[in-house]
Amino acid sequence: MFFAGIPPETLKKITELRKQQNKPTFETYYHKRLMDEYGDYIKNPRFSFKHMMVMSHLYKTMREKAQKEYGLLYIS
Repeated sequence: MFFAGIPPETLKKITELRKQQNKPTFETYYHKRLMDEYGDYIKNPRFSFKHMMVMSHLYKTMREKAQKEYGLLYIS
């Protein structure tokens, strides 16, 4: 078997390094989440005051939400 000669500590270190390589930067993660949220508003645009208010506040709200999610998923 291939893994019979590798100690468990080395396998853990290899696994941690692979996870770190796949970790996106915050800006990449944020833009992906923002486009997910904007998708509904872009597909069905409306010219109402309510719709414009939502669009203007969505940017700041999604940044705060993405910071929390990124911290839980990739930092801790």
